[in-house]
Amino acid sequence: MNFGAFDDFIEQKLMDLHTAFIGRVVGVSGGKATVQPLNMMKQYGKEAVQQAVVKDVPILKTVYKIELYDVEFSSGDHPTHKHGGHVRFIPVQEGDIVFCVCSDRDISATQNGSLSLPSIGRHEIKDAVIVGLLSTW
Repeated sequence: MNFGAFDDFIEQKLMDLHTAFIGRVVGVSGGKATVQPLNMMKQYGKEAVQQAVVKDVPILKTVYKIELYDVEFSSGDHPTHKHGGHVRFIPVQEGDIVFCVCSDRDISATQNGSLSLPSIGRHEIKDAVIVGLLSTW
């Protein structure tokens, strides 16, 4: 039995189902980013292609780079010395590698706290949210 067309249909549906992905931030505006997914898409028998950028991806308020740094200071007659253990929180910026999760349903209305009857469709890449930064060091 040849299930080629049926298997291709299932494979395409699975490729269109997005749960999470790693991407590179190509722009930030306010609390949202434009993200280039780093995984390519490949249909059976076709060339791999880069995915389109995803615009207006909300950034969770808890997503920051944490940087430890020293502060140099002097006090009166005391020489300049370093005092370590200071922390700086750096917001998501262009070039960062981020981990994005795709919501079960459309987030366009609910991300502001409103109740919403979602449109048809599940796990679409347009419903991604940045939930973390990946370390590049």
